[in-house]
Amino acid sequence: MAGEVAGPRCLRKEGLWGANKILPCAVNLNGEYDMKRLFVGVAVKLGRGRIEQVVEVKFTPGEQAAFDKSAGAVRKLVEKLKP
Repeated sequence: MAGEVAGPRCLRKEGLWGANKILPCAVNLNGEYDMKRLFVGVAVKLGRGRIEQVVEVKFTPGEQAAFDKSAGAVRKLVEKLKP
């Protein structure tokens, strides 16, 4: 998974640009967490100016249910915005 990172000035200022750190970020999932074409906040490894990898965390059943509920709410909002 590779994607562009928003806010490069902020990341540079904080010393995170290209630091290969794992941080939370809203990204367009492309199969990760069994989801596609949906922006969801997940852990990512930031590289030099891009998302190097989505870090898939193994959830407990309760965490998975909460994640699915949150993603479902985002999906419903996206569907409402479609013409």
